[in-house]
Amino acid sequence: MQPEEAATRMLDIFTVILRQKDGPHGLQIDGTDPDCALVRAIKDGAVAEWNKITMENRVKVFDRIVEVNGTKGQAPDLVKALAADSESTSITIQRPSERQVKLQKPGEIGVILNYKKVGSAAPWISNINAGLLSQWNQERPEHAVQTHDRIVAVNGAKGAPEELMLKMKEATSTLDLSILHYAVDPPA
Repeated sequence: MQPEEAATRMLDIFTVILRQKDGPHGLQIDGTDPDCALVRAIKDGAVAEWNKITMENRVKVFDRIVEVNGTKGQAPDLVKALAADSESTSITIQRPSERQVKLQKPGEIGVILNYKKVGSAAPWISNINAGLLSQWNQERPEHAVQTHDRIVAVNGAKGAPEELMLKMKEATSTLDLSILHYAVDPPA
């Protein structure tokens, strides 16, 4: 295995080839983080057909779309490339890794979260400041979280972004976060 191939496998990046004859792609995209287009839902269409025929590289909710037909860039660029009419569509996907982060309050979490009421699958980290999370990152660099990662559960509870943010605010002692981690710059 070549180093580049090993790095790609470590980041869990794969390519999906969709055929126009299988219909529209059927993906609902969360583009609320302009730098990160995520799969929010999979409806009937070419991706659902792809998922029926492959065991290893099925597209899942929260997968990150890295490239579409050679187009890389911000979420709006990738969404536009997905909408383009072509005989086949090549989509490079990155599967996130899940990280369990346990923070002990009191103290500031030190994170700025963003989401939109419509279209966000989960709140995303837009900035990490001094606080409990930056301390976690310093103590556990191999499990560090970063900007663009998504919080999908708080103290074991999942829900809409507003609910998760409220649970974080209401926590008084322990804050157990399930965070989906994405590489900042996946390999080309």
